[in-house]
Amino acid sequence: TNTSVATSLGTYFSSQISLIFLDMLNSYRMYSELISYSEALMLIVTFLDKAEDQLRIGKQSSNDGPVAR
Repeated sequence: TNTSVATSLGTYFSSQISLIFLDMLNSYRMYSELISYSEALMLIVTFLDKAEDQLRIGKQSSNDGPVAR
């Protein structure tokens, strides 16, 4: 809605944008941080899953005898 109004009004939209600008920036910052945190958590979970798989494979290989080592 605000985008349509800004397009129509041009510079006359400055009173509206001055009211909502800081709130928009704070919302953007908050969502940006949430996305970054969720991506970081996803990366950590993926790494831990793969590391656990590698540890299990390594443990099985070490029980197979000297050739597997």
